[in-house]
Amino acid sequence: MARMLAIGTKADGSLFELPADLGDKKIALLAQSNKGKTYGLGDILEELEAAHQPFIATDPANNLYGLRVLPDGRPSGRKVVIIGGDHADIPFEKDQGERMAESLLATPICAVIDLAFESRGSARRFMTDFSTRLMRTKPEIPRVVVLEECPELIPQNAFGVQAQMCKAAVSKVATIGGNFGYGVIAACQRPATMDKDVLSQCEALIVMGMTHKKDRKTVQEWMEAKDIGERAAAAFAELGSLKPGEAWLWWPGEDRFERFTFRKRETLHPREMNKLGLKASAVKLGDMQAFVEKMKRELSRTVSAVPAPPKLLKAAQDISELAKNPKLRKVLLETNAGVANALAGAQDAVKEHQDRIGELAIENGRLRSQVQDLAEKLRAAEREKKSAVLRLEAVRDHLRPQWEALQGLFNELGEVKAAQDRSIWEPWLQKAGQRGCKRMLEVLIEKGELTRNQLGTLSNVASTKSTFRNYLSWLKTNGLVEVDRETVKLRTV
Repeated sequence: MARMLAIGTKADGSLFELPADLGDKKIALLAQSNKGKTYGLGDILEELEAAHQPFIATDPANNLYGLRVLPDGRPSGRKVVIIGGDHADIPFEKDQGERMAESLLATPICAVIDLAFESRGSARRFMTDFSTRLMRTKPEIPRVVVLEECPELIPQNAFGVQAQMCKAAVSKVATIGGNFGYGVIAACQRPATMDKDVLSQCEALIVMGMTHKKDRKTVQEWMEAKDIGERAAAAFAELGSLKPGEAWLWWPGEDRFERFTFRKRETLHPREMNKLGLKASAVKLGDMQAFVEKMKRELSRTVSAVPAPPKLLKAAQDISELAKNPKLRKVLLETNAGVANALAGAQDAVKEHQDRIGELAIENGRLRSQVQDLAEKLRAAEREKKSAVLRLEAVRDHLRPQWEALQGLFNELGEVKAAQDRSIWEPWLQKAGQRGCKRMLEVLIEKGELTRNQLGTLSNVASTKSTFRNYLSWLKTNGLVEVDRETVKLRTV
């Protein structure tokens, strides 16, 4: 049976495990500050190291060197090389990104690249070269690339050419690196600030305590995109009340929806040093000298260090003798000048292309922002449309009784009889005097025959009121109408 990574316990006390083979998986570990994100990440890295699964972790916060230390300050014995920072086995060199990638891929070693004490410019330059080199190589043994505090390298909005180039290079590892043998764990306190393309392609989330409205919205959008909103709704509602160390795993592809608590770390979490009463001077990382020496040799290797073959040495001597000829030296100088001019032109062209790449990166960021804004407006319009439909249905239901009553009235009226000649009724219309009485006579002239209720409704004189009875009595007394129980009929004059 394949080894598993036992990183915690479930509510029933059973082990909570992740597969050790994470070389083609993409997982996001999300939690707000002080909810145990870095502590839990340490559990995962401990298990990877113990399973001999190499990882490369970037660390902008100077925490992961603690993998080499026990909680009491003694060396942990774990084989994790530290590059950069104040506990470095190998110093950080901003222009050694490609060489560092080559050296780490040459040996199945776990490594932490500590960026805490480097400027953002230096860190971005290094990680641009480092990530680009990774994507030009398929390692024999898959690697897990861990991006702690990932918005430092892959923010949602990158400003400036250098930041955009770094984001493009690291995002490529995070999104399609699985095809090359690179799994990714992206850890983040504020998911709303990390690159959404990377988050959307994560197949699993480990989510800890989270209360910020925008961050929760980002998580909810991931759930809806994976079509697990209903299934994980109850768990999502718990995020604001999770205690430090408690987490939910949502992994739709593996049909895993589990709550668990990260186990106690075996190595040191530097943020707990005060609580443990441990001073910085007491921390001992242990010996990684053999591997460090090997890496230093790799990093310092140059072409001049390789002995030249005898034939090549002889050819160099012949060229040196020929160079003493004045005519030949003139030709060489002219050739060198031509080469120098060509090189200068090529450098100008490269700079022009780099500037263009920067402009395109800025334009790409602007267009992506516009697309996101339009998508948000579309979602808002869809919500408004849905709300309008609901309001319309409510109004229709509210007015249905009145509509049905009017429809019944119109059905009861039936066909309209031909109106009589109004001119013969003009004297009586003038005599009617009262507006209501006159209106009743006008309705009868138009309709000919109606029920009391119909006559009252159409003349706007309530049939149940004494006024209606008085008007009707006047019409009857003057021989203008005939009344048969509920029917009122206009007489011929």
